[in-house]
Amino acid sequence: MDSKTISKVMRHLRAKPSEARAEASRVNGRKGGRPSSNFDSTFHRDGTVTYWSVYEQVWRRTSEIPDSELAAMSIAEREQVERHIAKAR
Repeated sequence: MDSKTISKVMRHLRAKPSEARAEASRVNGRKGGRPSSNFDSTFHRDGTVTYWSVYEQVWRRTSEIPDSELAAMSIAEREQVERHIAKAR
């Protein structure tokens, strides 16, 4: 580890929890410090999924996603979407 990284770690260890969360939010650009994409799918309790349509450039909420849209997703996201939809059936 270089000295810059070590000083960041030490500063983080000395920080209060609220300061650590604020720093993580600043670094990751999201409240709570969790990195994400603006195009992450959302999984709903009713078994539907809201996903970003790469072909229509709009958000879609559905329980049936076309194969072309699934093919445009990452492997991990596609598997997660398929598991979520399968549970609802």
